[in-house]
Amino acid sequence: RALVLGFFSPTCSACTHHLPDFGTFSKRAQEKGVQAVAVVDGDAAQSEELRASLPAGTTTLLAPRNSNPLLDAFQVSAYPSYTVVRADGTVEGTYGQVRQLDARLARL
Repeated sequence: RALVLGFFSPTCSACTHHLPDFGTFSKRAQEKGVQAVAVVDGDAAQSEELRASLPAGTTTLLAPRNSNPLLDAFQVSAYPSYTVVRADGTVEGTYGQVRQLDARLARL
């Protein structure tokens, strides 16, 4: 199953504006059989407000960089960013805007 990871941080002001769009994208992705996950660089307390801005039902993973290697493994250097992983596990690409994901969704 293909996967789209949206990387966000509670210290990123732009992330607050992008999260609702990612939540909407997440619903479209699920309809196409693609899993979308919001990955937050922060613990539960730090990310509470950010997570609250996501639409209900959006899958969220807390992955604070200081205690989880996921962000380093995906070479996350900016927030927000979005990584598309094909069903075979290969990374298709990393993008800076949700609208770039829609074109990828049809090909996954």
